[in-house]
Amino acid sequence: MVTIYVDALIITSNEATMIYSLKEDIKRSFEMFDLGLLHYYLRVEVWQRPGQIFVSLTKYTWEILKGFKMQDYKLAPTSMETKTKLSANDDKKPVDGTLFRRLVGSLIYLTTTRPDITYVVGMISRFMTTPKQSH
Repeated sequence: MVTIYVDALIITSNEATMIYSLKEDIKRSFEMFDLGLLHYYLRVEVWQRPGQIFVSLTKYTWEILKGFKMQDYKLAPTSMETKTKLSANDDKKPVDGTLFRRLVGSLIYLTTTRPDITYVVGMISRFMTTPKQSH
């Protein structure tokens, strides 16, 4: 599998000889630098061990928390209160829509490695046109 983003390639295969052969073919046509094993790509951290690959967005998560001044918030046992009723038609004070959309976009990207927050992100993304304060 070859993944391309702008000027970067990620080449993956179960066969090391196939990866080597493909890299050699590419080098014959283009100037290419081999950076070795993947460690960080599009904010995704990657650790590799024989037969195992781990991906994480831990650093990105901290960037989100710091960017929205939430790094000192406490963890909750669930990602959303079970009896919360969300509504776009209430008398709550509107919030900065641009900031809210930026937060939701960040959280959507975060769901690639955190499927446990997908439901909540889906719920709050329904209010992207008219975000309101929750309390």
